[in-house]
Amino acid sequence: LPLGGVTLGAALAEALGDELAQRLADPTGRGPLVRGMELMREASASADRADVGGAERQYRAAAAALPAAAAPWYHLAHLSLDAGQIDDAQRLYQRALAVDPSYRTSFGSRGFPWYWEGDLERADREFQRALLLDPRDPYALLGLGLIAADSRRWDQAATQLTEALSMDDRRVEGYRALGAVLARTGRPDEAIRAYERSLQLTLAGEPLLE
Repeated sequence: LPLGGVTLGAALAEALGDELAQRLADPTGRGPLVRGMELMREASASADRADVGGAERQYRAAAAALPAAAAPWYHLAHLSLDAGQIDDAQRLYQRALAVDPSYRTSFGSRGFPWYWEGDLERADREFQRALLLDPRDPYALLGLGLIAADSRRWDQAATQLTEALSMDDRRVEGYRALGAVLARTGRPDEAIRAYERSLQLTLAGEPLLE
C-alpha cells in the first residue's frame, strides 16, 4: 500500500520515535503504543500473505491500541477497496482523515510517480483507484486532468483541472496545464488568467508536486 511522501514518511518517523521512547520507558513492552505498533507490523505481514481476515482483525486491534493514529484506518480502507467494498472503504478513509487530515496527500497513491515516468495507463489506474477511495481527492483529479491534457482530450482536461483547482487552488502545475488547455481551445483571456495565477503561486514559493 502506498505510504510514500514527505507527510506520511514524517508521520511514520514520528510513530517510530514514539515507539522507541515507549520501549525505553517500559522495557517489558506492555504499553499500548508498543503493542499497537507490533499489531501494525503483524497486520502488514498478514496482508502480504493474503490473509485478509487476519490483517483486518490486527488493524482494528491496532486502531484500538493507537486511538490517535490514522494508519490503521488508512490500511483498513485499502483492504475494503481491494475487496470491492467501496462504501466501507470510503467510510474508513474518512475516519483516517478525521484523525489526521494530512493523509490526503499527492503521495497517497502511485499515480504521480507513474505519471512522471511516462506510464499514463498505470497512472490513470492509480488515480481512478484514489477517486474510488475519495471522490473529492484533488490530487487524483489533477492527475487525471494532466493525463487528459497530455492525451489531447481538451474538454475532459479542462473539466478535471478546473474541479481539482476548485478544491486546492495552490497547484502551480494545475494552472499551467489549464492555461495550456484553454489556449488550445481558443480561450486566450482565460488562459492568460490561469498562467498569471501559476506565476503568482510560483513567486509566492508554492512548490511543484515533483
